Amino acid sequence: MLDLRTLRLSLLGLAFAVALPAWAEAQGSSAQGGIRVRLPGDVVVSRCMMTVSAEDGTRLQSGSLSDTVTLPAGRYRLIDLQFNVRTGREEWSYSFRTEDYEPTRDAVPVQAGTATLLKPKVVIGVKGSSGGEDYSLSLVTAGPLGMKLSDATINEERPPAPRFSLVNAHGKVLDQGEFEYG
Repeated sequence: MLDLRTLRLSLLGLAFAVALPAWAEAQGSSAQGGIRVRLPGDVVVSRCMMTVSAEDGTRLQSGSLSDTVTLPAGRYRLIDLQFNVRTGREEWSYSFRTEDYEPTRDAVPVQAGTATLLKPKVVIGVKGSSGGEDYSLSLVTAGPLGMKLSDATINEERPPAPRFSLVNAHGKVLDQGEFEYG
């Protein structure tokens, strides 16, 4: 019988180990822990998936139909993170990734029998420049551990582009429009 926990996968020159989802884990292995994605307020994560790099450089991918992914005990640096949030009839899906799929600088510890909390906070800002009467605005996002928001969907469709207004110190609207994807 094949033991999936020993299986290794090579894809595009990267080595991956197989991490079984929580529902497929062997009964009560004490060497397992997890990373739990927790958002502010009463927001419930309905699905989570991540690719991490172990201390030896092996990349593992794990996912679950809850807010917690199961991983062997150790220290992991994130490469990508995806999670879904259900709000009423809408299901939002967020994807974060690191630059060039390199692991984050900071590691997340995973201890046997516990789940380390990962509290993704998305910071949205605007970077602008002007030259005379022309101006340029860029929407900038930063996610957990310096990862960038790479995609967001509502019910598997891209939401409308964010709108903006430029307002002077007296509250007068100088210009308005919407950002473009890409």
